[in-house]
Amino acid sequence: MSNDRYVTVWTFDHRTQADLIVNVLQSEGIPARLLNDHLVGVDWMKANAFGGVKVEVPEPLADTAIAIIRDLPLGGANASTGSTTIDGEDGCMACGANFPEDESACPSCGWTYESPEAE
Repeated sequence: MSNDRYVTVWTFDHRTQADLIVNVLQSEGIPARLLNDHLVGVDWMKANAFGGVKVEVPEPLADTAIAIIRDLPLGGANASTGSTTIDGEDGCMACGANFPEDESACPSCGWTYESPEAE
């Protein structure tokens, strides 16, 4: 699966939370990696600006990974819902879903770049 595209299946505000999820996925045989972990590690207060620490898996295993994560007791962890964003494509800053460039609002959650004053 080394040539598979990786997708974001979950995001966290803190690296420690994401590390735990990667360990769980890897123990289930799913290759998983982190994205933005070093950026957030340098300045965790800007995690939201970087889109959080993203947990990524090969695209064919995304649904399985999301199911595993949803079954975990995340408790008070500040994590996004499991939606996938394909590597190299922009995702919604609120939910992480694919956000087509020609759309003004996220098709999954309705989040928009436009400010309320623009209405």
